[in-house]
Amino acid sequence: MRRLPPYPTSGGDEPVVLDMKDARPVPFNLAPQMTPVFPANLVTWTSPEEVQIFTRTLESMEWSKIVAWGWYCQYRVRLNMPGAFEWLHQVIDPRYRPNGTFLCTPKEHPFNDMGYAVEMAQVAMVISELLLQSVGDIIRVFPVWPKDRDAAFCRLRAQGGFIVSAKQADGKVTNLEITSTVGGALRLLSQWPTIVAHDDDGTSRQLRSDTRGVVEIPTTPGQRIVFSGQPAR
Repeated sequence: MRRLPPYPTSGGDEPVVLDMKDARPVPFNLAPQMTPVFPANLVTWTSPEEVQIFTRTLESMEWSKIVAWGWYCQYRVRLNMPGAFEWLHQVIDPRYRPNGTFLCTPKEHPFNDMGYAVEMAQVAMVISELLLQSVGDIIRVFPVWPKDRDAAFCRLRAQGGFIVSAKQADGKVTNLEITSTVGGALRLLSQWPTIVAHDDDGTSRQLRSDTRGVVEIPTTPGQRIVFSGQPAR
């Protein structure tokens, strides 16, 4: 990684990332300059300066609206862009079909006879990552889900072999349970000012987070931990 050159940018006070040096703005289907965000997983929420320039790049980009809309949704989710949930609905609602699949293009698009493509299945990943992300081996629950919408998910898999279930109500995480399938370090972005881990044997321990709000604890295979913002009574 240290030997790779910097991302090519347009320069100026508000630069954007280019697909190649001195490139001109053109409409994209797949956007090569967004590859570091997804699927390469190099630009994450832990690097705010890179998130800022890639967010600006995405907002200024013109895209063809054909096939790759799932990728553009995924970019927004990974960059934690406000309104990602609403943007997803704006994209998928005109493409929805009664059988539960989605068209490549909006119904009124001149190329709508393209019908369905396997890339449309990516919407499942986008919805999952609105609820749970673990890129960089740090688990975050409801990272981009709207605070004004209650939600819950059960047994989604995170990096490191962790199985996660959680619930959000009134904008707050009310339940969070993680099971380790293979052991190893569990890193979690805390949802509370004070975070407590409750083990199946009845013991509880208050955890200390780093400057980012991330806690790290060792786990053993099969260990189940329930997290809360307060000790058990």
